[in-house]
Amino acid sequence: MTPALLGLAASLSARPQIDPADVSPGLLGFIPVFLIALAVIGLGLSMTSKLRKVNKRQALLDAADAAAAKAAGQDGPGASSRGSGSTAAGDSPTDTPSDGPARP
Repeated sequence: MTPALLGLAASLSARPQIDPADVSPGLLGFIPVFLIALAVIGLGLSMTSKLRKVNKRQALLDAADAAAAKAAGQDGPGASSRGSGSTAAGDSPTDTPSDGPARP
């Protein structure tokens, strides 16, 4: 070892023992952690309610599309009331944004 490392090791071992009560975070450490935990729980509950609303709205749109397609006589898997069924040159059904991810 180098002399600098030996001196550092000797100075660290010569330190008096630290009392754990002197270095605990105490109330000032607990309060911010508690507030962050409350914020995370609140945001999680809010996100869950928003996702439920979005899923319910999507289910209603899917049911309306299925009913419109059935009324129009388009019973195929790609049937949708949002298009005329024909595509122009250069347009394909994959060019338009989808209604969302596929649901199981």
